[in-house]
Amino acid sequence: MVGVLVVSHSRRLAQGACELVGAMAKGVRLEWRGGEPPELGVSVELVADALEGLLEGGGEVVVVADLGSSVLAAEAAVELIGAGPRVRVLRGVPMLEGFIAAAMALTVGGGLAEAVAAAEAACGALEGGR
Repeated sequence: MVGVLVVSHSRRLAQGACELVGAMAKGVRLEWRGGEPPELGVSVELVADALEGLLEGGGEVVVVADLGSSVLAAEAAVELIGAGPRVRVLRGVPMLEGFIAAAMALTVGGGLAEAVAAAEAACGALEGGR
């Protein structure tokens, strides 16, 4: 099973995004990690914990993030737990649009490749197809 992890510097933003996407993507494994109030930031260890949970039982994970340092934290978490090709950390994909697109691809039976492609296509759609 493929899950989607959203990583943000803001706990509220990550949690809200997960709430929104969860209402649309019933049955898809979704997780979020974000800063702990009142602080903003991303913890590599907390992201690694979320990844391990989603990877249990042979799962795969797509990670979408709000900013470049969230992407770097997610990549460090992948290395920390040795997840390798079972996790795809997306770069240059708008967080919310990518999260929605990946989750919706999974609701119609897509796998890791389809979820990644949908998220990346969402980025292209925002740019007017450039």
